[in-house]
Amino acid sequence: MFKPNPWIIYSSIIIWLLPPIRQYRTKFFYYFLIIAFGDIIASLYVRFVDHDNNLIVFFFLAIGCLVSIIDRKYIKGIYLLIWVSAVIPLALLFWNSGNYIRFVIIIVLHLGIMLVFLKTFIMELSNNGKLDFFLFILIFYEGTIMTKFSSYITLALFNGTYYFFITSAFEISIAVIFILFKYGSSKLIFQLK
Repeated sequence: MFKPNPWIIYSSIIIWLLPPIRQYRTKFFYYFLIIAFGDIIASLYVRFVDHDNNLIVFFFLAIGCLVSIIDRKYIKGIYLLIWVSAVIPLALLFWNSGNYIRFVIIIVLHLGIMLVFLKTFIMELSNNGKLDFFLFILIFYEGTIMTKFSSYITLALFNGTYYFFITSAFEISIAVIFILFKYGSSKLIFQLK
């Protein structure tokens, strides 16, 4: 694994601690809370557990983010059993695979998160005629995460690490938007009907 620039890591940790405060009591509070502690957990994991591989942390953070944004009715009863029966084999596959497969699994999990945001965006647009720019930014943010991890796979020998730094710095600027605006803010919703 590469060693990221500490300034980007520390800036990201500090900035991403603020969106959950702003998003408190919104639909995506737990999503932002998981992201806020994600960098801290990954940094501590690298420092004290495994100096070369923190992908397992990103795997569980992606699962946590996905579960946090899914409608609660899909996490009860039989759906819970389906979730557990899906996550356990996925975790075993993740644990027993090389880094390439691990990156692919993380990308697929973030694709799932992106699709949930996209579904919410489309439902708001079709049902209420509202173009929610906040959801658009969330979709874009998840796209940058997927691009970041996929670039590390495809460009690792050349400049994937640098792209990782660039997207991380860009994601910090996205966090500022989530600090300034709450989900559902009228300033980011455009009525089309």
